[in-house]
Amino acid sequence: MLKKWFHLSSAEEFIFLLGIVTALALVRSRYDYIEGNPVPVVIFKNKPTHFHGFLIALNFGFTAAVLTMSLRSKSPTLAQFCRRSAVACVVLAAGLLSYSALLPSYSSP
Repeated sequence: MLKKWFHLSSAEEFIFLLGIVTALALVRSRYDYIEGNPVPVVIFKNKPTHFHGFLIALNFGFTAAVLTMSLRSKSPTLAQFCRRSAVACVVLAAGLLSYSALLPSYSSP
């Protein structure tokens, strides 16, 4: 019975949930303002470009996942294209996140 509630049938549903959880985590995190832009302190400190790239990639992935779920029965070919786009965008977002987490933050003189 419990397995029935937590079953994800496809990648786009996982990406959809990942986008929601990430947005909720970002809302709750602490921010510094760099050049008037809010940037989370935890991973993206002093890296506003990486943070904005992460947000854009995650937003495109989330949107493509929602389009995939809505087009499954109407247009399977277009849904497959949207699914591939969603996966590519989330892989890009994960790459930016891991790059920012592993990149040492050096202070410039």
